[in-house]
Amino acid sequence: MRRERAAATSATPRRTWSLVTCVEDGHSHAVADPVLAEGGVDSGRFPARCGRLIAPVALSAPEGPPCPLCG
Repeated sequence: MRRERAAATSATPRRTWSLVTCVEDGHSHAVADPVLAEGGVDSGRFPARCGRLIAPVALSAPEGPPCPLCG
């Protein structure tokens, strides 16, 4: 009996990002969805992909221009 090996799959789930506009700089930053689900650290601030710790504007506010470092 011959067994075929299944193709190796990545055990790491693909990270998804949401855009969040920052109060301080007005730019729209990429924040990982699991981080958003946790509710933020240090009084509602979220670490963005670019490394900045951002405070989000109200969700009803228009989206700001994209952060050049978040990609």
